Amino acid sequence: MDVMPKYRDEFFEERKDLLNKNHVYCNHINKFIKYLCLPEVQLSNAPARINIDVVEECIKYYHDEGELNSRSTMESHLESVKSFYDYLSETGRATDIFSNYSYSKFKDEIVEKYSLLEPVERGSYKCEDIKAILIKLDKAIDNFQGESAGIREEERHLQRIILRLFIKLTLIAPAKRSVITSIKNRISQKNIKNCL
Repeated sequence: MDVMPKYRDEFFEERKDLLNKNHVYCNHINKFIKYLCLPEVQLSNAPARINIDVVEECIKYYHDEGELNSRSTMESHLESVKSFYDYLSETGRATDIFSNYSYSKFKDEIVEKYSLLEPVERGSYKCEDIKAILIKLDKAIDNFQGESAGIREEERHLQRIILRLFIKLTLIAPAKRSVITSIKNRISQKNIKNCL
């Protein structure tokens, strides 16, 4: 195993409490290590060659991949990597690559350089509007329900139930679309397995 993945695993083990509260850190640190392991980068076994420029190149790579498009995601990524490097510095495994830089200036330069989106407050609905939407949704879906006409109709009914749940989740508890889509896909896959 290369050095940086080994350090990551040790960090995850020693900082369980921090990572349980900030599970996003795991994702961003894994992305950073994955970037270091890429054939065109090959720095997963060379911690001394990793510097702030490598961190910026990692951000550029994930921005180009479409996975890092906003200031908040970039800040979360940097905070995760910074926390990882705090650990490496404390344990004497590597020097803190962030110590010689103005951290806020560095973040602002990245935002400007890659035209990252600034946070936008999400809109909200009034409770009465949500209730009206949900009532109309339930009525519309119930109108499609008739007597069961075989397996295809059961599958359609199941899809309508999943759609209903998906819409209710997005209205009542707005979250990232990717999280809700992941939940929807897991439910669909589970139901398909049950039908087989």
